[in-house]
Amino acid sequence: MEITCHHPESQRGIPIILNDLGKPMQMTEGLKAVIERLGWSRSQFAAFCFYKSARSVEKFFQGATPPAHTLNLLSVHLAALEP
Repeated sequence: MEITCHHPESQRGIPIILNDLGKPMQMTEGLKAVIERLGWSRSQFAAFCFYKSARSVEKFFQGATPPAHTLNLLSVHLAALEP
């Protein structure tokens, strides 16, 4: 799993989430998969990405695209899991 801007489907500098096969994921499902892979709750996701609460990130699980800085932070944490 990877979060990257270096893919043809990434637009306007917004990173996309790729599954383990390198295929783009729908953002909501990709976020859920990344959070699960990291072993985080939504509250932990909010805290690690500098949001005030889980309510602050709920919109991302309802279809809103997270800002690039949020996806970049997730990318750093996700990359730290890879050997």
